[in-house]
Amino acid sequence: MGIFKTIPQQGLSGLSVASAASAWGFGAWQTLLQNCPELSVIGLTLQFTAIPSVDTTEQVILEIGTGPVGSETTKLQFPYSFRSDTAVGFYRPWHFFLPEPFTVAANTRVAVRFADTSTSARTYN
Repeated sequence: MGIFKTIPQQGLSGLSVASAASAWGFGAWQTLLQNCPELSVIGLTLQFTAIPSVDTTEQVILEIGTGPVGSETTKLQFPYSFRSDTAVGFYRPWHFFLPEPFTVAANTRVAVRFADTSTSARTYN
């Protein structure tokens, strides 16, 4: 077992990932980690700032992939949904845990992309 390390929230440095301008269309891959050390992913915590329309359920899928730019391969998928019962909205973190660790080899590029049920492009930070 290696060293336990929490990777800082990339959104603090301005990472924005957009979905496509069509329902269930994936946006472009965005680099999350470049040339990372070997690591075992056990979970993911993130926050979305999208506020859905009142009484509308939004469905989203987040994919984490590895590989060079233009040749990414999906390795993990995190599907989820959220619903707003008020137009005020609020932000909360989402926590995902894997049933077993996923190992990422050393010197690997890790990227992320989103798709959702919205018919317009939505940016996730």
